[in-house]
Amino acid sequence: EQGSYATSYIPTQGSAVTRLIDSSTIDNLPTSVIDSSYPFTMYAEGVNKYAEGNVRVLTFGWLSSTSNYFVIETISNVLRFAARANGFTEVLPSSLTLVDNQNYKVAITMESATSGKICVNGGVVVSKTDFSNQAANSNIKGLLLGQLRIPADLGVRRSVKAAKLYNTALTDAELQALTTI
Repeated sequence: EQGSYATSYIPTQGSAVTRLIDSSTIDNLPTSVIDSSYPFTMYAEGVNKYAEGNVRVLTFGWLSSTSNYFVIETISNVLRFAARANGFTEVLPSSLTLVDNQNYKVAITMESATSGKICVNGGVVVSKTDFSNQAANSNIKGLLLGQLRIPADLGVRRSVKAAKLYNTALTDAELQALTTI
């Protein structure tokens, strides 16, 4: 290693090789973990980078479809939650605009098909109780770190320090405690 820290193993077979983007996908989460019914909570931790632009942090979705997913993402440096079912997206923005190199912890909870919450850095819990098209889908059982929709999507990947998926809804106090920096 030439840098100040070790990177993941890159097999070279004796010649120079360009490093590919690191990405992680977990598909077919067992129903004992979560089965895309409600409630559930997603959590992610990372560092905001302006250069990465509008990017995805964590997606829970149907990895064979671009029309059914739940995603934590940054748009114009605002962490937000987007829920997409059958081609229709509904958004719940947080109350915090991130600055460059700011650490963040974000959690979202979907309590039901119509009710969700987001909390960033232990701040205000923002709720939405009028999601209209978020029917549970038994095919939603894949988790993508730093990416949107399906593994084949191209573009910038958001680096993620930690990610969690719970098969329960967290209370406002639990969301704040989980995301406190």
